[in-house]
Amino acid sequence: MKTFSKVLMVGITTCMATASLSTQAEGVGNQIYAGLGFSHNRVDLETFGGSSESASGSQFFGGYKMGQRNGFDLSLELGYMETGSFDDDLPEDDLAGVWLAGLAKKNLPEIDSRLSALVRGGVDLGDDDGLIMGFGAEFKVHPRIFLRAEYLNKDITQSYQFNAGFEF
Repeated sequence: MKTFSKVLMVGITTCMATASLSTQAEGVGNQIYAGLGFSHNRVDLETFGGSSESASGSQFFGGYKMGQRNGFDLSLELGYMETGSFDDDLPEDDLAGVWLAGLAKKNLPEIDSRLSALVRGGVDLGDDDGLIMGFGAEFKVHPRIFLRAEYLNKDITQSYQFNAGFEF
């Protein structure tokens, strides 16, 4: 629980700093966003002669909307993710790290004008360093507030995430 409190405080601080920067920058309105969320993480230890382990975790992130190309909204995101403790089969009790990813979103007005599909690709620079690939959906509950459900595949972990975000 201490870990979640630490991540939550850093996430709130990041949101406040991002909001401060976005109000000071001219023409950047609605291009900067931040969010935080929870995750269920699975580590496949079969390649190391063990079984699969899972742990919950949390993350926070900030992003910058880079514009639209070929019908896709493109963004760049920077975040921090930390898992809870896994069993003793892992060299590390938990996994944590900073990540950087590109995000492409496609609006789905045929289904609901507030719904978007998304894909991401990037790199993790922490305990589970390597490439990140993922996909999911985003739903706008308010013009500036969104909810996301995503699946991410990293080097040794798979993560199911639920995030909430705010556009400044």
